[in-house]
Amino acid sequence: MTRTVFNSCLEALRVGGRYVVLASRPAEVTLNMVDLYHNLQHIIGLDTMKLSNLDIKKSLDNLSVGFNEGHLTPPVINAWQFELAPLAYEAVNQGTTGVKQILTFPE
Repeated sequence: MTRTVFNSCLEALRVGGRYVVLASRPAEVTLNMVDLYHNLQHIIGLDTMKLSNLDIKKSLDNLSVGFNEGHLTPPVINAWQFELAPLAYEAVNQGTTGVKQILTFPE
């Protein structure tokens, strides 16, 4: 992830937004800590390689409870086949507030 992409993603977050990072290279990025602070944003690093199968199961079980009890709600999504990626980007460009545009790949 380049510095530009990293910062563009941070700038796209709403106030109080969370940015989960699963990355290995490049290992360093530059960010504006004052913007992060003023926007009440969070950056969360997750190294899944350090989790055991049992750790992953516990995390998924905890999330399941949150969804089942209504504490967590999945986002509204619009799934696009990868071949239609330009249309997905156009949808974002037109404004899709509250709807996540997701690219899917054939199995």
